Amino acid sequence: MITDRGWVPIVEGCANPECKRPYQHGKGQVFLCEEDAKNAWGTARANTIHAVWLCDGCSEHYVVTFDQTQKSVSLTKVSTANA
Repeated sequence: MITDRGWVPIVEGCANPECKRPYQHGKGQVFLCEEDAKNAWGTARANTIHAVWLCDGCSEHYVVTFDQTQKSVSLTKVSTANA
C-alpha cells in the first residue's frame, strides 16, 4: 500500500505464530519475499511481493525465508552461540 508517508506493508502482526504482537510501524523488521509468478500458460507475469514482519523480540531470534517451490514463508532460528 502506498500512502503519503511512502510504502507501508500490509501485515497484521508478527509472523511468528507463537507471538501475538500487532504490527507496529517502524519497529521490528520487515522482510519482502518476491514470488516468481507465471500465468496459467506458464509464461512470466508480474511478480508478487509478500511483506512479512517480525516484532523486535522475534527478529532477534529468527529470520524469514521464502520457498519459491512451495510458495511458503518459514522462520529459521538464528544461532546465538558465540564463536
